[in-house]
Amino acid sequence: MARCRALLQPPYVSDDNPYSQGLFRTLKHSPSYPRQPFADLAAAHGWVQRFVAWYNGEHRQSGIRFVTPNERHFGLEQSHLARRHELYEKVRRRRPERWSRCTRNWTPVALLLLNPEQPQRGQVVGPRRAACIETPADLEHARRVTGQRPACESSALARSHEVTMRQLP
Repeated sequence: MARCRALLQPPYVSDDNPYSQGLFRTLKHSPSYPRQPFADLAAAHGWVQRFVAWYNGEHRQSGIRFVTPNERHFGLEQSHLARRHELYEKVRRRRPERWSRCTRNWTPVALLLLNPEQPQRGQVVGPRRAACIETPADLEHARRVTGQRPACESSALARSHEVTMRQLP
């Protein structure tokens, strides 16, 4: 019993891997996480196997635009996100009064960092979401602030000027 109880709390070490810590947090906050210790080691192994299958195959992760790790790993992400983008645009055209800004950014995430560098004190940090560019002044302001060509997938100005599709920093 003591061996199974130890599975509920990972040991602390000063150089913990942030990826394993993030996964363990997701595991502990899962609705199916047991309230009581596992009956035996086989029960613990079975639960973890079911959790891993759910996590990789069903759990949609916000950091990778709500696709599953399996969809990203096996190259299905692009097609899923393209279908989602089409759906959002269709709904936005049908009911424009429900949208005050752009639709969600459905471009694939190129690089995912678990613990990105934090800005230094006093450093100005821009928005982490896609900007909505509606006027030439918006476009110019975004270029000045970011030093990049901004993108908003649903913006008429962005489409007319063929602005590249990528997320602002």
